[in-house]
Amino acid sequence: MLKRFLLVLSFVLFSFVPASSREITNGIVEVTQSFGFIGFGVNVAGKDFSVSVGGSNLARIAFAPCIDIVFPCTAGQVIELRAMSGQWDFSDMSGSMTIDGTSYSLVNQFLPKLPSLAGRGDLGFGGGSVMIPFNDAPTVTLKALSSMNGRISGRASDLPNGVGINLSGSGIGTIVLVRSNIQVNGQEVYLLRKLTYRFGIHAGVDIKPGDDLNQINLRSRGKTTVAILSTAAFDASEIDPLTVTVAGAPVILKPNGTPMSSLEDINADGLLDLVVHVSTAALQPNFDNECVVEGTTFNRQFVWGTDTIAVDQ
Repeated sequence: MLKRFLLVLSFVLFSFVPASSREITNGIVEVTQSFGFIGFGVNVAGKDFSVSVGGSNLARIAFAPCIDIVFPCTAGQVIELRAMSGQWDFSDMSGSMTIDGTSYSLVNQFLPKLPSLAGRGDLGFGGGSVMIPFNDAPTVTLKALSSMNGRISGRASDLPNGVGINLSGSGIGTIVLVRSNIQVNGQEVYLLRKLTYRFGIHAGVDIKPGDDLNQINLRSRGKTTVAILSTAAFDASEIDPLTVTVAGAPVILKPNGTPMSSLEDINADGLLDLVVHVSTAALQPNFDNECVVEGTTFNRQFVWGTDTIAVDQ
């Protein structure tokens, strides 16, 4: 009876927590798998807010792809980079949240015997589709577009009812799979090692500027030109070229160690764009020929974008 009362009390308290909606403009969420347990680590920020929280042992209420042999992942399989945490309290979590200058606790510092009253949250992620390749690599890394929606609630010592924040964002999801010693129907199973969602500024990308078809022979020994476009709200010259990757391919380095890049007005809009060159043979587009472009500004702001190529057969 007491347990039921506490659960009801927790639900009532957090049902009336005022919530504000905030968009993630920079941050990382990591989902890890180890020995049957799923852990979440959240470190995100936006306009006048930040959240940092982490915890584990969420296996009963969390979901991510390729976590066990009940729903096996094998070579050639197309999976979505989606995950969800379900709803959890912070009895097994630690962290903090700052909104408009006020800090909130996501651990129970006030009623240690009632951890469900300290903070609550639920996170959901939608991700694009990727295909597990046919190869013998012990570790496979795949990327696709992703989005996030969720809610986290917390308490401040000087506020009686706490606060909630509704989070949303878009960016790039990266899944790391490892080959196991388990086989299902004669095929070796891949298991999740880490699923990372990284959120930041969405930038326009143009692979092979001037070529609307983006026709590429991935067996070529040449290089591919890629432009990250500036807008009135975003200056692509702020991106560090050394951090840029295009479908997994880094920017080519010159003999003196500097990146093969330049600032040019590639689309004649009066704004300088960042133009980089990568090895064509190093490109690893998704199975639908989507190329994920990532980079970081000199002040550590994550930037992402995508473009699609046509692969010569």
